[in-house]
Amino acid sequence: MLASAIAVGVLGLTCSSPSAAVAPPPKGRIAFYSDRDGVLQIYAMRPDGTDALNLSNNSAREVFPDWSPSGGQIAFASARDENWEIYAMNADGTGERRLTDNPAADMSPAWSPDGSKIAFQSDRDGVFEIYVMDADGSNQMRLTESPTDDVAPAWSPDGTRITFTSMSEGRSGVYTMTAHGMNRVRLSSAFADDASPAWSPDGTTIAFHSRRDELTRIYLVDSSGDYERRLTLKSGFAPAWSEDGSQIAFYSRRDGNAEIYMMNADGSGQTRITHDPGEDVRPAWGPGG
Repeated sequence: MLASAIAVGVLGLTCSSPSAAVAPPPKGRIAFYSDRDGVLQIYAMRPDGTDALNLSNNSAREVFPDWSPSGGQIAFASARDENWEIYAMNADGTGERRLTDNPAADMSPAWSPDGSKIAFQSDRDGVFEIYVMDADGSNQMRLTESPTDDVAPAWSPDGTRITFTSMSEGRSGVYTMTAHGMNRVRLSSAFADDASPAWSPDGTTIAFHSRRDELTRIYLVDSSGDYERRLTLKSGFAPAWSEDGSQIAFYSRRDGNAEIYMMNADGSGQTRITHDPGEDVRPAWGPGG
Protein backbone atom coordinates (compact mmCIF):
# COMPACT_ATOMS: atom_id res chain seq x y z
CA MET A 1 0.00 0.00 0.00
CA LEU A 2 2.89 2.37 0.71
CA ALA A 3 4.27 1.81 -2.77
CA SER A 4 0.91 2.71 -4.33
CA ALA A 5 0.63 5.81 -2.17
CA ILE A 6 4.08 6.96 -3.25
CA ALA A 7 3.09 6.42 -6.88
CA VAL A 8 -0.05 8.50 -6.40
CA GLY A 9 1.92 11.24 -4.72
CA VAL A 10 4.49 11.36 -7.54
CA LEU A 11 2.36 9.93 -10.19
CA GLY A 12 -8.88 20.41 -21.80
CA LEU A 13 -9.44 20.41 -24.42
CA THR A 14 -7.04 22.93 -25.81
CA CYS A 15 -3.41 21.90 -26.23
CA SER A 16 -0.77 24.36 -27.39
CA SER A 17 2.38 23.47 -29.22
CA PRO A 18 5.17 22.31 -26.91
CA SER A 19 7.61 24.21 -29.12
CA ALA A 20 6.10 27.65 -28.37
CA ALA A 21 8.45 30.03 -26.60
CA VAL A 22 8.21 29.87 -22.81
CA ALA A 23 7.91 33.17 -20.92
CA PRO A 24 10.86 34.38 -18.85
CA PRO A 25 11.06 32.32 -15.64
CA PRO A 26 9.33 34.00 -12.69
CA LYS A 27 11.00 34.39 -9.33
CA GLY A 28 11.46 31.64 -6.78
CA ARG A 29 13.15 28.28 -6.60
CA ILE A 30 11.95 24.81 -7.52
CA ALA A 31 12.50 21.97 -5.07
CA PHE A 32 12.32 18.38 -6.30
CA TYR A 33 13.67 14.99 -5.39
CA SER A 34 16.16 12.97 -7.39
CA ASP A 35 18.42 9.93 -7.22
CA ARG A 36 21.15 11.68 -9.23
CA ASP A 37 23.57 11.15 -6.34
CA GLY A 38 22.59 7.50 -5.83
CA VAL A 39 19.72 7.83 -3.35
CA LEU A 40 16.54 9.92 -3.40
CA GLN A 41 17.36 13.37 -2.01
CA ILE A 42 15.80 16.85 -1.89
CA TYR A 43 17.26 19.40 -4.33
CA ALA A 44 16.47 23.01 -5.15
CA MET A 45 17.25 24.97 -8.31
CA ARG A 46 16.40 28.17 -10.13
CA PRO A 47 13.32 28.02 -12.38
CA ASP A 48 15.61 27.81 -15.43
CA GLY A 49 17.23 24.63 -14.08
CA THR A 50 20.52 26.17 -13.00
CA ASP A 51 22.14 26.21 -9.57
CA ALA A 52 20.75 22.81 -8.52
CA LEU A 53 21.84 22.00 -4.97
CA ASN A 54 21.44 18.86 -2.86
CA LEU A 55 19.78 20.08 0.34
CA SER A 56 19.46 16.68 2.03
CA ASN A 57 22.97 15.20 1.85
CA ASN A 58 21.66 12.17 3.70
CA SER A 59 22.10 8.46 3.10
CA ALA A 60 18.35 7.85 3.60
CA ARG A 61 15.59 8.38 1.03
CA GLU A 62 14.02 11.84 1.25
CA VAL A 63 11.03 12.84 -0.87
CA PHE A 64 7.95 15.11 -1.30
CA PRO A 65 9.37 18.61 -0.62
CA ASP A 66 6.98 21.48 0.07
CA TRP A 67 7.91 25.13 0.68
CA SER A 68 6.67 27.21 3.56
CA PRO A 69 4.74 30.32 2.42
CA SER A 70 7.71 32.57 3.22
CA GLY A 71 10.10 30.37 1.24
CA GLY A 72 12.33 30.06 4.30
CA GLN A 73 11.62 26.40 5.08
CA ILE A 74 10.96 23.10 3.31
CA ALA A 75 8.92 20.26 4.75
CA PHE A 76 9.64 16.76 3.40
CA ALA A 77 9.33 13.05 4.13
CA SER A 78 12.39 11.02 5.15
CA ALA A 79 13.06 7.34 5.77
CA ARG A 80 16.25 8.03 7.73
CA ASP A 81 14.92 6.11 10.76
CA GLU A 82 13.77 3.17 8.61
CA ASN A 83 10.28 4.67 8.65
CA TRP A 84 8.67 7.53 6.73
CA GLU A 85 8.33 10.63 8.91
CA ILE A 86 7.77 14.33 8.25
CA TYR A 87 10.76 16.64 8.72
CA ALA A 88 11.41 20.33 8.06
CA MET A 89 14.59 22.21 7.27
CA ASN A 90 15.67 25.70 6.37
CA ALA A 91 15.70 26.54 2.66
CA ASP A 92 19.49 26.10 2.56
CA GLY A 93 19.30 22.58 4.05
CA THR A 94 20.32 23.55 7.59
CA GLY A 95 18.29 23.23 10.77
CA GLU A 96 16.63 19.87 10.08
CA ARG A 97 14.07 18.77 12.65
CA ARG A 98 11.67 15.86 12.89
CA LEU A 99 7.97 16.76 13.11
CA THR A 100 6.26 13.35 13.35
CA ASP A 101 7.21 10.27 15.34
CA ASN A 102 4.90 7.40 14.55
CA PRO A 103 5.50 3.76 13.54
CA ALA A 104 3.25 4.34 10.52
CA ALA A 105 4.26 6.07 7.27
CA ASP A 106 3.82 9.87 7.36
CA MET A 107 4.33 11.52 3.95
CA SER A 108 3.36 14.31 1.51
CA PRO A 109 3.52 17.39 3.77
CA ALA A 110 1.75 20.57 2.63
CA TRP A 111 2.09 23.94 4.38
CA SER A 112 -1.01 26.02 5.00
CA PRO A 113 -0.96 29.48 3.35
CA ASP A 114 -0.39 31.24 6.69
CA GLY A 115 2.44 28.85 7.60
CA SER A 116 0.83 27.78 10.88
CA LYS A 117 -0.13 24.21 9.90
CA ILE A 118 1.05 21.30 7.78
CA ALA A 119 -1.31 18.76 6.22
CA PHE A 120 0.07 15.30 5.46
CA GLN A 121 -0.92 11.71 4.70
CA SER A 122 -0.47 8.83 7.13
CA ASP A 123 -1.52 5.19 7.36
CA ARG A 124 -1.36 5.17 11.17
CA ASP A 125 -5.03 4.15 11.32
CA GLY A 126 -4.83 1.35 8.75
CA VAL A 127 -5.19 3.15 5.40
CA PHE A 128 -3.76 6.44 4.23
CA GLU A 129 -5.79 9.39 5.51
CA ILE A 130 -5.25 13.15 5.56
CA TYR A 131 -4.02 14.64 8.84
CA VAL A 132 -3.08 18.13 9.93
CA MET A 133 -0.67 19.39 12.58
CA ASP A 134 0.80 22.64 13.79
CA ALA A 135 3.98 23.62 11.94
CA ASP A 136 6.07 22.50 14.93
CA GLY A 137 4.56 18.97 14.80
CA SER A 138 2.13 19.40 17.69
CA ASN A 139 -1.65 18.88 17.73
CA GLN A 140 -1.78 16.15 15.07
CA MET A 141 -5.38 15.56 14.00
CA ARG A 142 -7.04 13.24 11.48
CA LEU A 143 -9.23 15.01 8.90
CA THR A 144 -10.56 12.18 6.70
CA GLU A 145 -12.16 8.88 7.59
CA SER A 146 -12.36 6.76 4.47
CA PRO A 147 -12.14 2.97 3.98
CA THR A 148 -9.67 3.62 1.12
CA ASP A 149 -6.59 5.80 0.71
CA ASP A 150 -6.80 9.62 0.87
CA VAL A 151 -3.42 11.15 -0.05
CA ALA A 152 -1.50 14.14 -1.45
CA PRO A 153 -3.13 17.12 0.30
CA ALA A 154 -2.77 20.69 -1.00
CA TRP A 155 -4.28 23.85 0.51
CA SER A 156 -6.41 26.46 -1.22
CA PRO A 157 -4.72 29.90 -1.26
CA ASP A 158 -7.16 31.28 1.33
CA GLY A 159 -6.60 28.30 3.64
CA THR A 160 -10.27 27.35 3.87
CA ARG A 161 -10.16 24.17 1.79
CA ILE A 162 -7.84 21.26 1.03
CA THR A 163 -7.68 19.34 -2.23
CA PHE A 164 -6.45 15.75 -2.21
CA THR A 165 -6.47 12.43 -4.05
CA SER A 166 -8.87 9.68 -2.96
CA MET A 167 -9.49 6.10 -4.02
CA SER A 168 -12.99 6.10 -2.47
CA GLU A 169 -14.74 5.44 -5.80
CA GLY A 170 -12.47 2.60 -6.88
CA ARG A 171 -9.92 4.65 -8.81
CA SER A 172 -8.08 7.79 -7.75
CA GLY A 173 -9.95 11.08 -8.10
CA VAL A 174 -9.44 14.72 -7.16
CA TYR A 175 -11.52 15.90 -4.20
CA THR A 176 -11.82 18.95 -2.00
CA MET A 177 -12.96 19.39 1.60
CA THR A 178 -12.94 22.15 4.18
CA ALA A 179 -9.78 22.68 6.21
CA HIS A 180 -11.60 20.87 9.04
CA GLY A 181 -12.32 17.77 6.91
CA MET A 182 -15.98 18.53 6.14
CA ASN A 183 -17.98 18.89 2.90
CA ARG A 184 -16.05 16.36 0.81
CA VAL A 185 -16.66 16.91 -2.94
CA ARG A 186 -15.24 15.18 -6.01
CA LEU A 187 -14.02 17.63 -8.67
CA SER A 188 -12.56 15.55 -11.49
CA SER A 189 -15.29 14.08 -13.66
CA ALA A 190 -13.61 11.18 -15.43
CA PHE A 191 -13.63 7.74 -13.87
CA ALA A 192 -9.90 7.54 -14.40
CA ASP A 193 -6.70 7.78 -12.38
CA ASP A 194 -6.64 11.46 -11.37
CA ALA A 195 -4.00 12.52 -8.83
CA SER A 196 -1.53 15.12 -7.51
CA PRO A 197 -3.85 18.15 -7.38
CA ALA A 198 -2.34 21.63 -6.99
CA TRP A 199 -4.32 24.83 -6.42
CA SER A 200 -3.56 27.89 -8.56
CA PRO A 201 -2.39 30.96 -6.60
CA ASP A 202 -5.63 32.85 -7.38
CA GLY A 203 -7.76 29.92 -6.15
CA THR A 204 -9.79 29.55 -9.34
CA THR A 205 -8.17 26.44 -10.82
CA ILE A 206 -6.71 23.09 -9.79
CA ALA A 207 -4.03 21.37 -11.87
CA PHE A 208 -3.68 17.58 -11.65
CA HIS A 209 -2.46 14.62 -13.64
CA SER A 210 -4.71 11.95 -15.08
CA ARG A 211 -4.36 8.71 -17.00
CA ARG A 212 -7.38 8.65 -19.31
CA ASP A 213 -5.82 6.70 -22.16
CA GLU A 214 -2.33 5.33 -22.78
CA LEU A 215 -0.54 8.33 -21.20
CA THR A 216 -0.72 10.29 -17.97
CA ARG A 217 -1.12 13.99 -18.80
CA ILE A 218 -1.64 17.33 -17.02
CA TYR A 219 -5.19 18.69 -16.81
CA LEU A 220 -6.90 21.71 -15.26
CA VAL A 221 -10.32 21.92 -13.63
CA ASP A 222 -12.05 24.96 -12.19
CA SER A 223 -12.20 24.87 -8.40
CA SER A 224 -15.98 24.53 -8.76
CA GLY A 225 -15.48 21.26 -10.67
CA ASP A 226 -16.46 22.75 -14.03
CA TYR A 227 -14.57 23.08 -17.31
CA GLU A 228 -11.87 20.44 -17.39
CA ARG A 229 -9.19 20.90 -20.04
CA ARG A 230 -6.00 19.10 -20.98
CA LEU A 231 -2.69 20.96 -21.03
CA THR A 232 -0.18 18.37 -22.27
CA LEU A 233 -0.30 16.03 -25.25
CA LYS A 234 2.77 14.17 -24.04
CA SER A 235 3.12 12.68 -20.57
CA GLY A 236 3.16 14.87 -17.47
CA PHE A 237 2.97 14.30 -13.72
CA ALA A 238 2.72 16.27 -10.46
CA PRO A 239 2.04 19.87 -11.58
CA ALA A 240 3.27 22.77 -9.41
CA TRP A 241 2.29 26.43 -9.95
CA SER A 242 4.67 29.38 -9.95
CA GLU A 243 3.97 32.01 -7.29
CA ASP A 244 2.33 34.36 -9.80
CA GLY A 245 0.30 31.59 -11.48
CA SER A 246 1.79 32.22 -14.92
CA GLN A 247 3.66 28.92 -15.23
CA ILE A 248 3.47 25.30 -14.14
CA ALA A 249 6.36 22.96 -13.43
CA PHE A 250 5.90 19.20 -13.79
CA TYR A 251 7.90 16.09 -14.49
CA SER A 252 7.76 13.82 -17.51
CA ARG A 253 9.42 10.77 -18.98
CA ARG A 254 8.69 11.88 -22.55
CA ASP A 255 12.40 11.86 -23.37
CA GLY A 256 13.02 8.46 -21.79
CA ASN A 257 14.05 9.66 -18.34
CA ALA A 258 12.19 11.49 -15.57
CA GLU A 259 13.05 15.19 -15.85
CA ILE A 260 11.52 18.47 -14.67
CA TYR A 261 9.71 20.58 -17.28
CA MET A 262 8.04 23.96 -17.29
CA MET A 263 5.15 25.37 -19.31
CA ASN A 264 2.96 28.44 -19.41
CA ALA A 265 -0.35 28.09 -17.56
CA ASP A 266 -2.20 27.60 -20.87
CA GLY A 267 0.01 24.62 -21.79
CA SER A 268 2.25 26.45 -24.25
CA GLY A 269 6.02 26.68 -24.08
CA GLN A 270 6.75 23.24 -22.67
CA THR A 271 10.45 23.28 -21.89
CA ARG A 272 12.75 20.76 -20.22
CA ILE A 273 14.77 22.35 -17.41
CA THR A 274 16.74 19.42 -15.93
CA HIS A 275 19.20 17.27 -17.85
CA ASP A 276 20.53 14.53 -15.63
CA PRO A 277 20.69 10.73 -16.00
CA GLY A 278 19.07 10.44 -12.57
CA GLU A 279 15.31 10.53 -12.00
CA ASP A 280 14.18 14.12 -11.25
CA VAL A 281 10.56 14.17 -10.02
CA ARG A 282 7.84 15.94 -8.03
CA PRO A 283 8.66 19.67 -8.36
CA ALA A 284 7.50 22.17 -5.73
CA TRP A 285 7.72 25.88 -6.63
CA GLY A 286 8.78 28.16 -3.81
CA PRO A 287 8.31 31.94 -3.52
CA GLY A 288 10.88 34.70 -3.50
CA GLY A 289 13.80 35.86 -5.59
